[in-house]
Amino acid sequence: RGHHPFGAKVLINGLFNVSSPEKYRLEYSTDLSSWIPISANIKNKEPCLNLGIMSPDASGWYLVSEMCDPQFLTIWNTAGMEGTHHLRLTVHSGGSDFFSNAVTVMLDNTAPKIALQNLRILQPDGDLDEIFCGGIKDSQGKLRITYEVDDENFAYFDIVAMGANSLTIPIYSKSYGGNPS
Repeated sequence: RGHHPFGAKVLINGLFNVSSPEKYRLEYSTDLSSWIPISANIKNKEPCLNLGIMSPDASGWYLVSEMCDPQFLTIWNTAGMEGTHHLRLTVHSGGSDFFSNAVTVMLDNTAPKIALQNLRILQPDGDLDEIFCGGIKDSQGKLRITYEVDDENFAYFDIVAMGANSLTIPIYSKSYGGNPS
């Protein structure tokens, strides 16, 4: 979505365009020459008839007969992975393997760098005062937050005030929709 990278655990959906598929395998590569199976144990839930665990074999093949959702294929744990990767789906049917075209994705598991530059109160008379441990009192003035946020694949950021009893108040939100400038 929005030409932004993926990170953490990625749910992979897809459809088979092959008659009578028997099994499938998802793989990733960084160079389009060596492929590594994406393997995860998937717990099927209601209303699925097969409520067990769908597990791939040692080569990463899942049985189509064990699928609960016909579009949900697997979960890809991308922890520690960065940069451009390629995905492909292989479907086995009637003794033959059918390969999808490779799909290129960007992985970014590095959190943005955030530096709070300044947190001050803009008083009604125009003076700026630093905020100390006592916090902010009603009618003291406007909160002025100066910050710098940097990320190679910026999508959005939010500033939220957090108070007692888990109270949160949205202060500011900005979405970049694919344009980080």
